[in-house]
Amino acid sequence: MSVDVTNETAWQIDGKVFSDLGVWVMDQMRVSTQSDLTIMFVDPDPIAQLHLRWMNLEGPTDVMSFPMD
Repeated sequence: MSVDVTNETAWQIDGKVFSDLGVWVMDQMRVSTQSDLTIMFVDPDPIAQLHLRWMNLEGPTDVMSFPMD
């Protein structure tokens, strides 16, 4: 299982804390070890663009999730 943490904001984010948390949560949920988790910290404008591109919905959002094939 892999957890990728990306920070595209001016805020200081401890990526290891969120990576470790992601691994712990996936372990608790008994998620397949072949799963991947990506955590991205972005500002409102970039997330609104991603929201429109991938979900065809306008405006910022807190969470976007995608099924894994």
